[in-house]
Amino acid sequence: MHEPQQAQAKRCAALRVQTVTYSSMATTPRMQGRRPPKLSKHSSGQARVVVAGKTYYCGKWGSAESYLRHAELIREWQERDGAPPPKAPNVVQASTTVGDLLDRHLEHIDATGRYRKNGEPTPTRAWIVAIGKAFRAFAGNMPVSRCTEATIVAFRDQLERNQEITRRGINRKITTLLQAFRWGRVRGLVSKAVWADVSTIEPLKRGEVGDRAEHGRARRAVTPEEVQRIVAHCCPQVAAMLQLQVMCGMRPGEVLAMRWADIQKSGFEGCESGAWLYVVPGGGKTGHHGHVTRYFLMKSAQQILEQFPATPLAAIFSPAASMAERRKKLRAARKSRVQPSQRDRDRAARHDYAASWGINEYRRHILRACEFAGIRPFTPHEVRHGFVTWAANTLGLGAAAAAANHRNVTTTQRYVHVAPIDALAVAAAAQTRAERGASG
Repeated sequence: MHEPQQAQAKRCAALRVQTVTYSSMATTPRMQGRRPPKLSKHSSGQARVVVAGKTYYCGKWGSAESYLRHAELIREWQERDGAPPPKAPNVVQASTTVGDLLDRHLEHIDATGRYRKNGEPTPTRAWIVAIGKAFRAFAGNMPVSRCTEATIVAFRDQLERNQEITRRGINRKITTLLQAFRWGRVRGLVSKAVWADVSTIEPLKRGEVGDRAEHGRARRAVTPEEVQRIVAHCCPQVAAMLQLQVMCGMRPGEVLAMRWADIQKSGFEGCESGAWLYVVPGGGKTGHHGHVTRYFLMKSAQQILEQFPATPLAAIFSPAASMAERRKKLRAARKSRVQPSQRDRDRAARHDYAASWGINEYRRHILRACEFAGIRPFTPHEVRHGFVTWAANTLGLGAAAAAANHRNVTTTQRYVHVAPIDALAVAAAAQTRAERGASG
């Protein structure tokens, strides 16, 4: 027998002795001489015990945990003078581990098509997977019936040790985790007692986390001049996508998803001005609310797109097409003769590049270009912030909301960045008005 098995056997024996010892700890005459109920094996493989007419499942048969739970039940039975302890979870709840709950929750998400757009999983699904992986490593083998508020708080304490996570980030992780417990509660996988316990966890408040950052890096409004400075350090496709964002204010995912099949050149209101209309497939970010996201493409944007011919249903901006064009240019610029061995090696090589750009790849490409250009780093979403800020300052908040496809100007206000120098301009205008009033 291996050493861990020997240690477990010794622990189980000790727990059996502890259980028997409880029978001699009766504190009332009624309990004197009463033998404690014994464990039995259920057909599900669970250890169970019947105490005062109620059935309790204690965990996997033969495990140290089952003997410990049995000992706890007997102790409570003794202390309650023969009254049954609070009802334990049923066999399904007792046999479900935290890892099982998280797996079944994710399977339900995939089976019902949640957090998917245009056939692809959204970042929300990746977020749920990441939180589930972290908590599974922390308490994945723990039965859900044994999970308490203290367990979740201990996991949150572990998250707090990472100073790079913001307060809001920690609260969001815990909220996402509790969603899985809520899902299991209404499907009978989590008992009412467990849910009532873990759902009482309050989020971290300001001031409870010391000097921890409240938010990540503050976003800013990127100007067209900054974009122009990094264009020379980007590949042609990324440079084109950045310029389209500057002109139209599209979200990064919307410019990455552009196809010629989604661009209308006639037959819509405003086409007489020479504009094209880009209708984001699937309705864009708010498509699940029944909204349609549209952008008008004027002449400058049209000229950029015409440089990238593609099949109607293929992505206009494709890493596979970009790499093919790059190899073609390198081969055309080659001055020495291509050797037969090298030609055979190129034919045998198989490089699989994606048919469309991903958000992370797009962002990393821009950050690398910012480093080469020697300017402060920015993300593609901050280019949209710059467009909305410019539109609001130039044409008003309502026009900016329409151009950004916002249904409420309150959302648009979050994108408008106010510079301290703007206050100086207002003060100078107020001074001019005061001088005119004094002279007049």
